[in-house]
Amino acid sequence: MTRDTTSVGGAIASALERAEELRSLSDRPARVRIMTIFGDDRSGLTINARIAALTPAEHRAQEGLGTRCIPWDELDARAGEIVGLVDEVVGEVTLAVRNTLPVPRPSRSEDDLELAMFDDLIDEIGQTITQSARSVLEKPSGEAGLTRAGQRSCYVSRTEIRVTRGLYRPRRIE
Repeated sequence: MTRDTTSVGGAIASALERAEELRSLSDRPARVRIMTIFGDDRSGLTINARIAALTPAEHRAQEGLGTRCIPWDELDARAGEIVGLVDEVVGEVTLAVRNTLPVPRPSRSEDDLELAMFDDLIDEIGQTITQSARSVLEKPSGEAGLTRAGQRSCYVSRTEIRVTRGLYRPRRIE
């Protein structure tokens, strides 16, 4: 090997270091894989980058992008290009994801009237449950245990209503 050629192993090590450097610079880091593929038309050293998709649109935007292959018979001569190929594939998928239009969440389309109607519905359900529980408690039973069980039931019902409001209330995202 002459001094003009780059060691394949050294180039791969430098490419992996560059991939880690690029990951640390981004809030949406790309996962870079350097793979060896044998036995098909893509035989050689393959460099692939992907960013974890948050939406189906981001996944589709990356399809067919972020992959470069150096055939085995060219690898020694092109070893010096490996670090540059890492930059290319990461830049390609980063640009594709960045240019993906944000998908509007259903909660963004909820208007204030619908939110108010939801709150009113939950309040009405809570009042109905509370009134039903109180009517049972007000009946003379003569047993202290039944009264305590009724009070507990009333408390649990109100708590469930509050939890339901918190879990299922559509939220407006500003």
